[in-house]
Amino acid sequence: SSRDRLFDAVSQVVSSQGRPDQPVLLIFDDLHWCDDASAELLHYVARMNRELPVAMVLGARDGELVDNESAQRVLRSLRRDQLLQEQLLLPLSQEETTALVQQMGDDSHAEDVFQQSGGNPLLTVELARAAAAHSGFVPGSLKELVGDRLARLSSDSADLLRWAAILGTSFEVSRLASLVSLELDPLMNALSELERHALLEEAVSHGGGAYAFRHALVHRVVYSGLSEPRRRLMHLRVAQLLENQSDPDGSLSVELAQHASLGGDAGAAARACVMAANRCLLVFAGAEAYVHARRGLHYAEALSDPERLRLRLELLRLKVLARAPEDRRMEAVRIEALAEAALDAGCPEHARLGFSTVSYLRWETGAVGDARRSSLRAEFASRGADDQSRLLGVAEA
Repeated sequence: SSRDRLFDAVSQVVSSQGRPDQPVLLIFDDLHWCDDASAELLHYVARMNRELPVAMVLGARDGELVDNESAQRVLRSLRRDQLLQEQLLLPLSQEETTALVQQMGDDSHAEDVFQQSGGNPLLTVELARAAAAHSGFVPGSLKELVGDRLARLSSDSADLLRWAAILGTSFEVSRLASLVSLELDPLMNALSELERHALLEEAVSHGGGAYAFRHALVHRVVYSGLSEPRRRLMHLRVAQLLENQSDPDGSLSVELAQHASLGGDAGAAARACVMAANRCLLVFAGAEAYVHARRGLHYAEALSDPERLRLRLELLRLKVLARAPEDRRMEAVRIEALAEAALDAGCPEHARLGFSTVSYLRWETGAVGDARRSSLRAEFASRGADDQSRLLGVAEA
């Protein structure tokens, strides 16, 4: 009939079970979820049984514990009465993760499990079970676990985390700040909350000013939780942001191509691949330039002429410069047809690029006369372009 009588009755039930040769052990997991009444009952039972063979083990996520004032109040009192011994549990090491996975019967995926779990024991167990079942999907139990944690975030923090997932497993704070409509103080508060909930951590390897997802799995769950239309719009927003930034050396081009492609902007993706391939050629990274050129050609196919024509000529030239084609003669015929089409479409600068590339390919096959004619054709095409293209046409010829 009263809370005091209830608390006393619970305490007596606990104390009656304990004997010197067989003490009572009470285990409370997820203390950070404890409500006010439960926290007060826990405190009462602990104080009433301090001289009896009764022990308690309390488990909590430190970052979320600070948000529960009732639990904090109990812990402060227990510390003051010297009834509390605290032990920080660090993440599992790679060796410990392997040992845990081995106990479950199959350690062939132990390294992947460690990379995705970040040493979290619960994530380790669930991922190991999924790996043993040969399932490439995130286990439903883990989706629920991460979903519960996200549900307890403030709206600002949840929105920030979704944008972070769009940027990748690691990201610069300055870029994240430019995507959300938050002032500095709310932004820092949201980041602090995400750190406390062990969702994000400072990315020390980036030299400061950057964060990373604490677990790769959390990134996967947050990203996959976005609907496809929303995800595309968010990627498109990032691509527009990157495209409007000053990037004289093309260092943002690879990232821009990825976001533009995922956002459905094939034109921006193809243009970014041109920049990325050019940048790779400048540092003699031919293999990477070839990959970017091929990827750009794929994006360009989704466009309409004359933009498709211009980008195809730029990317084919870069592809040839990055790696000599197996059949130079056939490649020359193909590019020459595109150059003629560019000339007919009123794109003299790109026609010059095409004929110049054809000249190079024919020189490589030993067809010197054909190379000379293609070179003069490139100079002729440049006469319809601006002064810079005209100068290049003469110089190349």
